[in-house]
Amino acid sequence: MSAPVAAKAEVKDSIAAEYESVRAIFQTLLDSLSDADVQKLKAFAWILNALTGPFNWINGLGARGGSKFFRKKRLGPKFDKVYASMLRKLNSVGDDEWRRGMYFPEKWDGLFKKYMTLEDVLRFPVVHFRFHLDQIAR
Repeated sequence: MSAPVAAKAEVKDSIAAEYESVRAIFQTLLDSLSDADVQKLKAFAWILNALTGPFNWINGLGARGGSKFFRKKRLGPKFDKVYASMLRKLNSVGDDEWRRGMYFPEKWDGLFKKYMTLEDVLRFPVVHFRFHLDQIAR
């Protein structure tokens, strides 16, 4: 049995509000960092990725390569572009699609669930961002 249309609109609004909240936190964090601070973060990512196998090794290469291109000046606009893309995807979801899902490779990311619905996937960027925000705060 599917949720009423109003409830589905509330889910979309809730996810969009979470995206906006994370966007504001990201911008505040970015504004607080110097270019040197941004460069230090890449070393931490490399250490973590080097210890967790081929998938994370490839992620580490991406992070290191990306840090050469994505300086502070480019991070904000890139984040906003991805944010706008996520909102477009969120708003394109049909009412009958929310319960669709698939199995995820839990070993690739400890935040993945074994099975994730489309709603879980659309909420994942917020969960993922908050996870890394907590790491940076430590």
